[in-house]
Amino acid sequence: MTISAEQLAFKKGKIGGSQSASCLGYNKFSSPAQEFHRMTGDMPQIEETTAMRVGSAMEPTILNEYNVLNGYNAVPYEETLVHADEPRIIAHCDAKDHKRNVLIEIKNVGPRMKENWQDGAPPYVRIQACHQSMLDQTPDVDIVAYFGGNDVRVFPQTFTEENWASLYDALKDFLGHVDRNECPTVEKADLPFLKYFYKDNGSSIEANDAILDYAQSLFKDKTSLKPGKDLEGHMQEAEFEIQKYMGNNSTLTNKNGDVLFTWKEGKAKKVVDWEELSKYVYNCYLSEVPDAIKWNKIFDKFLSEKKSSRRFLCKLK
Repeated sequence: MTISAEQLAFKKGKIGGSQSASCLGYNKFSSPAQEFHRMTGDMPQIEETTAMRVGSAMEPTILNEYNVLNGYNAVPYEETLVHADEPRIIAHCDAKDHKRNVLIEIKNVGPRMKENWQDGAPPYVRIQACHQSMLDQTPDVDIVAYFGGNDVRVFPQTFTEENWASLYDALKDFLGHVDRNECPTVEKADLPFLKYFYKDNGSSIEANDAILDYAQSLFKDKTSLKPGKDLEGHMQEAEFEIQKYMGNNSTLTNKNGDVLFTWKEGKAKKVVDWEELSKYVYNCYLSEVPDAIKWNKIFDKFLSEKKSSRRFLCKLK
């Protein structure tokens, strides 16, 4: 379903159906550690992609086709659901056939995602369906997937109270990590996001023998890497282990104090909120604003400092 700005604001700090599998470690596109840092505000929320926008735009068409093909009368689900015992567990369902008492979860499956559906709806989608089933207290969910052309498939699911209880307990366990400010296990797949997990405190840490081996291996591999090429698997592992070891420290040294790697935040940059400034200027033109208005001072109101993310640099020679 298309989510309004108000609903997006309401979702902050909460677990919706689409985050449920990630919180439990069943989504290869995200992880419990990433969801933890999104909930605690250390990591930005996922920005809307073209695939997400197209998926939302296609939902009414897919729902209509589902109804026409099967003679159903499912309608969009507008309500935001909140768990009675844990208000941080919420759901926005796509649609519901009230006559049959069946929830509808709609997926617009792109070409790159088809392989994930070869054995039916993938685990992360089934967990999302179970999440919504639990909050609506509706056992039956039809996962309706559109694969392009005239290929619309339905994957019926039925969830029990035992399924709901297991999911609820697992989500409560994840929320316990949030309450204790205790990040779940960080995995290699989290490498691109470690800059959000750890904050540069300006201190230094000495490498142990294992990290020294990783450092030498990474230095050797990077020097032979062709320009424009991404890090290969073993190189990613080395970088991951080094960054995880460094944590909040900005410098990694050997026992002699020689700097091996730095991982520092860049200087903060001043950025303009052009959208808000444009709105202000537009409103000024609509009203009678004195010519003597100090536009340079107005401009300053829409300036803010944006921290640069940490940069990981090899200092070995």
